[in-house]
Amino acid sequence: WAAGNVTDPFAQVGAAAASAAFAAAQLNMELVQEDVERAVAERRAG
Repeated sequence: WAAGNVTDPFAQVGAAAASAAFAAAQLNMELVQEDVERAVAERRAG
């Protein structure tokens, strides 16, 4: 293993996929939170 594993770029695919999945989950959480906040505000408004 070299610094950053430059000897085998395919060994980094798993980490990249995991990072992408985490980013997607975070984005989804933010969108759901916006929807919930909007629904609560509408419900309180009447």
